[in-house]
Amino acid sequence: MSTKRLKTKLFPRVPDKDPSPAGLAITQHYAALGVKKLWNQDRVKRLKNFMRVDDHFLAAMLNMPHAIYEKQLRDRNAITGSAALLLCIIEDFLMGEFVNDTVKVFDIPGMTDG
Repeated sequence: MSTKRLKTKLFPRVPDKDPSPAGLAITQHYAALGVKKLWNQDRVKRLKNFMRVDDHFLAAMLNMPHAIYEKQLRDRNAITGSAALLLCIIEDFLMGEFVNDTVKVFDIPGMTDG
């Protein structure tokens, strides 16, 4: 009997066959904001300097292995995916009153509170 472990993903990526109107609106909103391309090395450095933290700390905050964090910044010059969204939230929360270029990811056109 083999004891070799199989690699499995906890949450496999399955594209929506028929996204809901709300899901489609949110996806289009994030695309319009440019969240995927926003977090380049310069913007990450600005946030790290403001927070007075290093790359290891920021990667840990994002629950991202440091090697993947470094690889994304080095190879793509961008932190992408849900980590980019989380960085937007952190940046707006901490720096929003001091700078005027933070992204407000929750201001979604057409979405209301009630």
